[in-house]
Amino acid sequence: MSEALATLEHLLVVDPEPDARESISNRLRNSGYQVSSASAGKQVLEQLNTATFALILLDRALTDLQTLKQIRTKHSAALLPVIYLTDGTNKLSEALDAGANDYIARPIDYPVALGRIRAQLDRRAAELATIRAGRASEQDTLTIPGHTDVGWTDVIWDWDLESDRTYLSERWADLIGLAGCSVFYSSADFFARVHPADLGNVQTALNAHRAGETADFAAEFRLLRIDGQERLVRARARVVRDAAGVATRLTGSLTDFTIGHTRDPLTGLPMRQHLLDRLSVVLEQTRAGETGPMGVLLIDLDHFTEHGAAIGAALIASVAERLEAVIRQQDNAWRVNPHLAGGQSVTLARLGGDRFGVLIEGVRTSSDAIRVAERVLREFGTPFELTGQSFSVTASIGIATYSAGHRTPQDLLRDADTALDRAKSYGRDRWEIFGDEMRVQVIYRLHFENALRRALEEQEFRVAYQPIVELGQRKIVGLEALLRWPTFGLGTCRLEEVIRIAEETGLIVEIGRWVLKEACLQMRQIHQFFPRAPKLSLHVNVSEKQFALDDLDKIVSETLRETGIAPQQLKLEITESALMNPRKEVNDTLLRLKGRGIRLGIDDFGTGYASLNYLHQFPFDTLKLDRTFIARLAQAGQSKIGPDVARAIIHLAHALGMEVVAEGIEDEHQAIMMRDLGCGFGQGYLFAHPMLAHQLLMSVLTKQFS
Repeated sequence: MSEALATLEHLLVVDPEPDARESISNRLRNSGYQVSSASAGKQVLEQLNTATFALILLDRALTDLQTLKQIRTKHSAALLPVIYLTDGTNKLSEALDAGANDYIARPIDYPVALGRIRAQLDRRAAELATIRAGRASEQDTLTIPGHTDVGWTDVIWDWDLESDRTYLSERWADLIGLAGCSVFYSSADFFARVHPADLGNVQTALNAHRAGETADFAAEFRLLRIDGQERLVRARARVVRDAAGVATRLTGSLTDFTIGHTRDPLTGLPMRQHLLDRLSVVLEQTRAGETGPMGVLLIDLDHFTEHGAAIGAALIASVAERLEAVIRQQDNAWRVNPHLAGGQSVTLARLGGDRFGVLIEGVRTSSDAIRVAERVLREFGTPFELTGQSFSVTASIGIATYSAGHRTPQDLLRDADTALDRAKSYGRDRWEIFGDEMRVQVIYRLHFENALRRALEEQEFRVAYQPIVELGQRKIVGLEALLRWPTFGLGTCRLEEVIRIAEETGLIVEIGRWVLKEACLQMRQIHQFFPRAPKLSLHVNVSEKQFALDDLDKIVSETLRETGIAPQQLKLEITESALMNPRKEVNDTLLRLKGRGIRLGIDDFGTGYASLNYLHQFPFDTLKLDRTFIARLAQAGQSKIGPDVARAIIHLAHALGMEVVAEGIEDEHQAIMMRDLGCGFGQGYLFAHPMLAHQLLMSVLTKQFS
């Protein structure tokens, strides 16, 4: 961007310290920006009424964050980005929740800071350009095929499937808590406002309609406002198809039906909004000293989907009845024995799906909430009798009790949800209570997730390669692509942790797509560098979330066409653990990929999840024995895995037409042992450590192919 254009961008620096405010302002002016400053929130709001700013730098000293929340009531994050200046974890998560776009750590690294400012300004400029271009055709978006009863209070939306731009009418801004204006978003912006627990159902219904399986798209779900409140909405839409029958647009409406919809028709229990409303009241009373603290329990049924849809509704109703009995008995116990608690009353609500929420008012100590959780778990020990059958159901419970940091109902529910996740990760059928350790983990996770997103945007990731060797001749026959993050700025971490958080946040899909394309491009360069050498196979790990995508086979095929890699040279690998509870979508995707000529492999075999039965259920070409399997096998007399077991697995794989690769070979003894057992290929530190492409060319490949 030219200096002349940069001077048109007006930034606002907010810092209560005059010296710091002046220092930051001067550095920004020297970089070509027009800069104003303010020392307090009141000045910020006054200046926003009289001037237009392209971006705000907000100091972390404004700990109440009311200024940021007030900004967001009138200005969207897309059109007025706010970057939060922080000296650590202080208030960072609350700032991002309140609407901050990004953060800059103190002491300020100005090259990094200017890069982040530039990135936000570029996004704002692109959004403005789209809005200006879109307003000329705004009237064209108001016709909704198949719907003639759209009210003036409904949100009109129109999704251009080819450009992935979504028009949302002025009512949308009111619904989510922004100043009113019709605007264009990406579909990701819209889906980011859908409650995470409802997102899967919404996307499934959308995909079914786009595929022509339903006449209309219809769904009810929760939307998240920028202030953290939730609204219940009903969405309706219908696709518009071109002459070839391809869906090009999806046009519809959103209706807010939160008010008056507080009872669950299946269980008769209050619904989420009722619990949120009651939480809001009790929070205000607690802060005013009118009542004692409170506790929140989130109860989630374990492995509920395994019971099947046919029995699901009846089981939910029975669970609700039993929970009501538990809560009623506990409530009566407190009333009869007031010394047990400080006048508690209990509210039970169904939050959606197989999740329930409990609000306990007047909690003296965390033991009051724990007592309820333990009683629930005991009651679930008795099987449920339905249609003449017994169903065993367990539950995981997350508990959060009030603290000074809880300002909204969503704060308490968020902490209870974090504790619930911990209970599930520790084996389910148990309770966990939110504490300081989890709070630190939540903030760290938030840092990590933001760093992952930034790494994608700023192309910080790299692909390393580890050779796969034929164990007889010791010739390189393939390369496994491995993700690397050399500029990770939050301290050292294991790659497994990066993958785990990417999986949990859904970022693994975008990261995986990048790795696939980057690896294919670099493999093409390797082929060009050694034109007479045999074509090496490229092994790329693909997560279960990627395999569940409807269009993964198309994405892979398009990538291969763009990069010039033959389908037979690519081998996609899925971990053995992903097959423990195989889903139909995964198997369907595997078959479509196989039909396009792409080879498939099962990774990490021998980690203890899958059975040998899976080897002939899925169309795999390669079986990779996990490094721990090899290590245990090499420990003669110390493991139940002996040569006979290993030989049987290898022979079975060969009988099914699969190659076998031994991972983690670190010494000559292991290499000879696996070769003698019939394993044809191996990889590990004995042959080469993972290397970037240029290192691979300069060392290993040059020696073999020159």
